[in-house]
Amino acid sequence: MPDPLADPLYIDRTLFRHDWWQGKRGAYVWLQSRQLTCDYFFRPTHPPANGYRMIATKGLAMSEALFYRPQSEWDQFGNCYLSRVLHKWPKYLDPRSLDGSMVLPAWFEPSQLPSDFNDIPMILCPFGTPETEAEQGLWQLIERFEATHYLCDHKLFTLATTDEDVFNEFIHTDEFINVDQKLYEMAVQCRRELWEAIGPETGPDRCIEPGCTRLRISLAIRCFPHQLEWRQRQMSYDIDLFIPIPGKSLEESHQQQCRTEQSQSFTAAELQKFRDLAGNVMKEIPFEYTESEKSLQLMGTTHEVQLSFFAGGGAAISVPYGGGELTTRVNFDTLLKLIQLLERLEGYKAFDPQTEEMVSKFDRSYSQKMLAVAGYTNEVVTDVFGAKRAKPWWSFW
Repeated sequence: MPDPLADPLYIDRTLFRHDWWQGKRGAYVWLQSRQLTCDYFFRPTHPPANGYRMIATKGLAMSEALFYRPQSEWDQFGNCYLSRVLHKWPKYLDPRSLDGSMVLPAWFEPSQLPSDFNDIPMILCPFGTPETEAEQGLWQLIERFEATHYLCDHKLFTLATTDEDVFNEFIHTDEFINVDQKLYEMAVQCRRELWEAIGPETGPDRCIEPGCTRLRISLAIRCFPHQLEWRQRQMSYDIDLFIPIPGKSLEESHQQQCRTEQSQSFTAAELQKFRDLAGNVMKEIPFEYTESEKSLQLMGTTHEVQLSFFAGGGAAISVPYGGGELTTRVNFDTLLKLIQLLERLEGYKAFDPQTEEMVSKFDRSYSQKMLAVAGYTNEVVTDVFGAKRAKPWWSFW
C-alpha cells in the first residue's frame, strides 16, 4: 500500500464497499444503505392520474423560502410541510436538505394529521436497533396514511415502499450495483479538488508534526497529509475568545486567559456579568442556556454552534463536524455572526487554533477558509477522508 505521506492523493479503494440491508415490514419492503444518498431521489415519470400529496420535514440547512415555491402549494405544520395535490414532481425542492418525506394518496386531508404531529420525527433509526416510542409512532403514521413511499436521508439512507416492482428494479440497476466504484471515483476527484484548493505546500515554515519535513499548506500549520489526519481526529472546529488585557499584547492576553479558564470558579459578580451577556446574545441568536460552577454554556437550537464562557474572562466557540457542507456552512455563518456580536457587546477578540493565528476580520471570505481547513472546498460536498457526501442520485420510476 502506498505511503499517504509519499502520495497525498492516494485513497484506499477498499474503503468504498457498499453496505446495504433490506427487509419487509407489513406491506412495505425497505432498504437502508450507509453509502447511498440522493440529490433528486423521487421524481416520478408517471405520477398517478389523480395526483398525490407529499409531506416532508426540512433539514437544518434549508430555509423555508427555498422549501416551497410558490407558497400556495404547501402548508406548514411545525417543522413539516404538506403539499396540496400535486400532478408532477416539484423540481424546486432540494431533497438533499430533507430529513424525511412521505408520498401520500391524493385523498389525504390535513385533518388526518394527529394533534401531536409536530412532536413526531420524520426520521427512523437503523432497522434492527431498538425503536424509540416516537419512531414506532412514525411507522404507525406511515401505515395509517397509506403512504406509498417513505424516504429518509438522515445518517442512513432509508427507502420504504409498497411497490416491490419499483424496489426490485432499483436494486438491480447498474448504478446501484456499481455504487462502490462510483464512490471511489468521486473520492479521487474530491481529493484532487481539495489538493488544488488547499494542498500546495508553499510553506515557508515546515509542518508542525514531529519529524515531518514537508512544508505547510497555505491555509494551515500542517502539510497536506497531516492536515487530513488532524481533521480526522478533530470532533469540532473551535475558536478561542478572550478580552484584551491592558498593557499586554493580544497573544499574552490569550495565553493568560487560556491558562486560567479551566481552573477557576466564577465569582458572584463574574457570573452575573456572563448571565447578562448570555441574555443579550440570546436576543439575537437562538440558544439554550445552562451553567455550572466553572462554565456557562449556550447550545444552539436552530443551529449547532456551542458557546462557553469561563471564569477568568475567556470563552470558546465550537462547531461540531459531521453534518455535511450545507449544515457546516449554516453553522459557520452563525459562528461569524456570534463573534461579531461578542466583539460589539464585550470587546472579545478571536484566536483560531486550527491556523494558530489571531483573526481580525471574520467575514464570508474567512468562512470559506474555515470550510477549506475543515475539508470542504468550493461547492463540492466533500469529506477529506473518503467519498463525497453528495453521492449518486436515483429515480424510482
